[in-house]
Amino acid sequence: MEKSDLAFGHLCPKHHLANLDLEMLKQAIAKSHAELVVIDWKGVGGFKDQLIQMLDELKIPYKKVKEFEAL
Repeated sequence: MEKSDLAFGHLCPKHHLANLDLEMLKQAIAKSHAELVVIDWKGVGGFKDQLIQMLDELKIPYKKVKEFEAL
C-alpha cells in the first residue's frame, strides 16, 4: 500500500443524502477540517446538483472518486 496525504473524515451513505442539508455539511467539514470533498458521482444519483450547490455556497472544492483511482 502506498502512502498518501489523504484521509477521509465523514461519509454520508446514499440512503441519507435526502437528509443532508447545508448546516450538517458545514458541521462535517468544520469538524474534520476538510479541505476537499470527494464525491462518488454515480452513488449520489439525483442529489448531485443539490450537493454541488451546497459545496459551492460553502466554497469547498470537490473531486470525483474516479480522480483518485490511479493513486
